[in-house]
Amino acid sequence: MGNIQGYSTEDGPGIRTTVFLMGCPLRCRWCSNPEFLKPEPVTMVFGNGQQRVGEWMSPDTLTERLLRDRIFYEESDGGVTFSGGEAASQAEFVLACARLLHKEGIHVCLDTSGCCDARSFSALLSGVDLVLFDLKAADPMLHKALTGRNNAQILENLSILGASRVPWRLRLVVVPGCNDDRKDLELRLRMAASLEN
Repeated sequence: MGNIQGYSTEDGPGIRTTVFLMGCPLRCRWCSNPEFLKPEPVTMVFGNGQQRVGEWMSPDTLTERLLRDRIFYEESDGGVTFSGGEAASQAEFVLACARLLHKEGIHVCLDTSGCCDARSFSALLSGVDLVLFDLKAADPMLHKALTGRNNAQILENLSILGASRVPWRLRLVVVPGCNDDRKDLELRLRMAASLEN
């Protein structure tokens, strides 16, 4: 686990606690959380000092910590969002936490780029209430140039999401000079509009 951010209002409905998990298979040029790229805790240099980023935590321990914010979830129809890094790269952990949170009546959201195998992604869909899907580029070559990987698996997972009954929102991060080409943006929107959900 990389970090826990309380009182989040941009990562799903209501007031949420966002859990940033360690590890991401993408290397986006504009990455806003480079400290979470590796799948294990790391020591980072910030300014004149070093700081340990991330810690090992069991689903039970994390859930116990997340339930401290229950009053905010209940008062605002909020919940917990798993982000990253890439939360889908820790599918088993997210699912274990989601099951524990659901037992407590807590809404669970997955914030993902969809960069994981289809089996893991489908399993995650069975355990979450909402998916925020970050589509970085539609064109495979552009996607690879911007993130270090093509988007074939990501687009397959987007189709799986569209065919599911899980509510979702497409998120388009637009970075000037990187992925702001009008044709690619229009293609991303057409892809989303064509999905079944």
